[in-house]
Amino acid sequence: MAARLERQTQVLPHECTPGVCQLSSASSDGFGHQLDAKLSCIAVAHRVGMKYVHMPFRGSAHGEDLALLEVHVGLNRSFWPKPAGLRWNSRQRAAPSWWPAPYGRRGACSGKPYLYSWLLLMDLARHNASAHRPALCCTNVVYTNDNCWDYFNCHPHWPGLWNDVKPRVQRAYFSTPKPDPEWLHGFELQQPNVRQRVQALGSTVRVVVHARFDDVGHNRLPPNWYANTITQALDSVAAGRRQHAVVRIQTNGKPRDIEPILSLLDGATLARVVVDWAANTSLSLAFHRMVISDVLIMSRSSLSNAAALLSDGIVYFPLCWASDRRPMPHWRQLPCNVPAVRDLSVNPKKLHILSYTD
Repeated sequence: MAARLERQTQVLPHECTPGVCQLSSASSDGFGHQLDAKLSCIAVAHRVGMKYVHMPFRGSAHGEDLALLEVHVGLNRSFWPKPAGLRWNSRQRAAPSWWPAPYGRRGACSGKPYLYSWLLLMDLARHNASAHRPALCCTNVVYTNDNCWDYFNCHPHWPGLWNDVKPRVQRAYFSTPKPDPEWLHGFELQQPNVRQRVQALGSTVRVVVHARFDDVGHNRLPPNWYANTITQALDSVAAGRRQHAVVRIQTNGKPRDIEPILSLLDGATLARVVVDWAANTSLSLAFHRMVISDVLIMSRSSLSNAAALLSDGIVYFPLCWASDRRPMPHWRQLPCNVPAVRDLSVNPKKLHILSYTD
């Protein structure tokens, strides 16, 4: 603890080597939270002329193996790692891990949480700097906090704030080995000869649903959000390709969470669905499917948001989450409370829910 406090002590003027600010993100929350936070700081550092310094993923809030995920995302290969012995200071004011609560995104962006943000003040100081009053940063210090969501979700340079760095972050992500997504695994029991038919066609539409449960509490999306969005996504696919679409639901939920979703789907749609449970599917595989899918249906989750930012596919964004995160303009935004129309011919208790297994 003493060593940690020492690293955070205020840098005295004679100890400071003025130069380009070094910005980072450090957290011990779940992988999705940490990755979403790091992506925001990469974008902000680029925008305000700072150098992003990568700090490794740490902790195991949800039981993830963060050492494997560190390798998987590739940020440590393309962004500067934190040198040993480099001092770090916590930015103040900075967005807390629960940002933008209790204000909501619009309230936080129009009030003190953003207007007094260290990142915004440093950006303004940089633009107003002169030879007589330079914007002071110490190159021997990395300025860190949980995230950069205040600037990332509030600054008017949007969507350029993310688009300016997206190609570089994508190159970092794809620079490391990735698991085989095995899009058709498990479908043979529902669609005989599906591999031969898809191979004959030459392609299949890959729809991935991230259904987040457990600790999301009041942020949990209703079953009809997922069912309605799956149906709309399939309806939007060209008519000649719809029969070759596959839908993989990546979830940390239980059958009792997923059955209400499936009960709202018609039989033809159900034949295209496979559920990949967290117990049988590595997080790196689930996340990679989300990133490279043709269609991503998000949950109200940082993991969803990080995958959507990396994705080049069609993204469905739950509009109720705009209170926390700023969607990209081209994402398809759907209301979270949609009418539920149950298919009475489907008995959820008799559904055979497949899962990905080795």
